[in-house]
Amino acid sequence: MTAARERSLLGEKSCGGTRRTAHIPPAFRYGLVLLLICAGASIASAQTPPPQAAPEAPVQLVYPPKPAEQTGPPVTITLADALQRAQKNNAEFLAALSDQKSAQEDRLQARNARLPQFGFRSEYLGTQGNGITPNGRYVTNDGVHVYREWAVLHQELTANALMGTDYKRAQAAEAIAAAKAEIARRGLTVTVTKTFYALVIAQRKYATAQEALEQARRFLQLTEATERAGQAAHSDVIKAEIQYQQQQAAFSEANLGMEDARLGLSVLIFPTLNENFTAVDDLATPRPLPTFGERSARDGRADESRCAGGNGISPAGQSGR
Repeated sequence: MTAARERSLLGEKSCGGTRRTAHIPPAFRYGLVLLLICAGASIASAQTPPPQAAPEAPVQLVYPPKPAEQTGPPVTITLADALQRAQKNNAEFLAALSDQKSAQEDRLQARNARLPQFGFRSEYLGTQGNGITPNGRYVTNDGVHVYREWAVLHQELTANALMGTDYKRAQAAEAIAAAKAEIARRGLTVTVTKTFYALVIAQRKYATAQEALEQARRFLQLTEATERAGQAAHSDVIKAEIQYQQQQAAFSEANLGMEDARLGLSVLIFPTLNENFTAVDDLATPRPLPTFGERSARDGRADESRCAGGNGISPAGQSGR
């Protein structure tokens, strides 16, 4: 055994010469094995996919509780009602009306300032009598008991009062305020009208999309029943499903557009957010026919204009030359 160890340390002889074999200590072998194990673990951990996170719950919108007046049946709103409600709630229009009323009061004050001022004054002079003279102890008095009534008329004659400068300035300010109020009223009318009929059109689109969705659903059910009976291919069912999904997307878009238009009109006509109302669809309402008198008067004016333009003769029978 000692000889074998010496041969392993000093080398072995063979026919071709001497061959030396290096000795590896056990600690080095253990370290090399440990290093290989660590490298393999790191490679395995790198190749292992990371754990997938749990899917998050969908976000749910929580609406605030509605007041008691918004839980009842929906309010029916016409275009006239919408305009009236908007004029009561629109801040810009109310501010323009306030400015107009203030300018009107300023004009009235400027007009009254040019008028004379009347006043009334009443006095009583009581004098202690002395029993000798009728006017008492004071000679300047007319009697013991003196009553005086005075009517006062005051008028300032200034350049502004004579020329009416302040009054004319107030008139101009009132005209400007009235014009601004009219502009605000017309702008509000246009905005409310557009928003109202946008809601009406959105309601029509919603009804049309709902009907189309129902038809697509029925067609899908019919196609599936036909396939089960062996009278239709599976490709027809797939086409029907695609058509049904398209109609679902169109229905969702129509619903979103209707809610958007309803919200826009609600902001204009209600002081608080209230979507519990229905807009009256009057687009298909026929226009009222004119009465017999209005039609006769219109025809008479048309005949007079035609005669005057064609023959050069006025309605009184005189030549227009």
